[in-house]
Amino acid sequence: MSFFQRLKSSEMLGIVVSAFPFFAKNSIFSRLENLTPVLAPTAITAIFATFNLLGLLRHELWRDEFQAWMVARDSGSVLEMLQHLRNEGHPALWHVCLYGLAQWSHKPWLMQAFHGLIAIATVSLIQHFSPFKLTHKLLLTFSYFIVYEYAIISRNYGLGAFFLFAFCAAFCQSRHLFSLALILVFLSNTNLFGLLLSFSLAILLLFRWWDQRREEHARSNFVGTLMILGTGWLISVAQIARPLWEPLLAKHTGRLGFMPLSQTVAGAVIPEGVEMTFPVKVAYTLVQIWQAYVPIPTFARRAFWDTNVLIDSPFMRVRGLAVGLGLGLLLSAALVVWAVRLLERRSPRLALVYLVGTGLILLFCIQFFWWGSLRHQGYLWLLLVACLWLAQANVFPQALGRSRPLHLGGFTLLLVLQCFAGVYLYSQDLTYSFLQVSRLPDLFGKTIWSS
Repeated sequence: MSFFQRLKSSEMLGIVVSAFPFFAKNSIFSRLENLTPVLAPTAITAIFATFNLLGLLRHELWRDEFQAWMVARDSGSVLEMLQHLRNEGHPALWHVCLYGLAQWSHKPWLMQAFHGLIAIATVSLIQHFSPFKLTHKLLLTFSYFIVYEYAIISRNYGLGAFFLFAFCAAFCQSRHLFSLALILVFLSNTNLFGLLLSFSLAILLLFRWWDQRREEHARSNFVGTLMILGTGWLISVAQIARPLWEPLLAKHTGRLGFMPLSQTVAGAVIPEGVEMTFPVKVAYTLVQIWQAYVPIPTFARRAFWDTNVLIDSPFMRVRGLAVGLGLGLLLSAALVVWAVRLLERRSPRLALVYLVGTGLILLFCIQFFWWGSLRHQGYLWLLLVACLWLAQANVFPQALGRSRPLHLGGFTLLLVLQCFAGVYLYSQDLTYSFLQVSRLPDLFGKTIWSS
């Protein structure tokens, strides 16, 4: 029973309604109740846009953000920019967008405004096209990755989130394989993890074709879809390949790019005394599931970024034993089992897509001994959201006769935790200065500033 229905059924209002039949038939509450499904998504999107604007105005551009902008800004042509990107390890889609913006102005706020529009478009997809309840939509909108990581920090990962949810929206409403394949091509050319997710989501196209195999032109549609996907994947892999294979060429140095593997695991510093054996690397890789699903950081004032309260808190180490890591592994396994069983209730096909996508990301990390940061791990969470989106929409109702309802209590709990992390990190970015400009007089001498 909605708010307006409860209000209409109240005793006092019942007296008024019984006394005024015209009011009962033309109640403003009835009209507002009918308008709520239309107005609420728009209102939530507008509120998000306001918070996004405020966050972008207060956010200092970080090195990775500025680097992409400067490469696009200072390149004389697209071909020159592609040459500069040869060691970036990213597809060029984001940089091509920035190159187009840089032709209008060299001000970096233009990149932030463009990224803000992408974040708003992503939220608009969630609000207007996802089959979730309004409560889930609200919590998802202000979850960590949507409200902060992929909204305030101007990187290519936000573009990947947009194309992922655009694919979900299109898959629920379109039967055309070509358009769905084209969206996956764009997703695969945002970043490496978008590429891996596009591999798993392509399984859905295979199932969709199988269900349509007796229709006219089914075979030609299948071949055309494969050509579109193959071309897009080839373009993406060709741009990623060089730095991707660098660890194999320098596997004895223990380095990838400019960041020593002996110092960085899952975005956090490895505790002293921990030997980086293969089992330890696997453990720190698998615990990413917990870190992505529950990205609550430590609450240290200056060391909260890219941390996890369970994994990185000092009190989670007892006599040198990484208790937090062990708990994180158990919780990660439990979360995967829960997600698979939840998706399998509606469609084993979606459970397969979830397992393949999660497995690809984790296997890649184990194979190349690279764990990344929250911005990378977030794609594990986005994959879960995408699969639940499609499951809630019941995109395969005829598959094995599965039509059992989804119980999303666990998903609600995860969204609450995500929302807490998003609000906390967003507020920290508003109040905490990453530039440390106030320390410059101590570093360079007060005489410089007084002269």
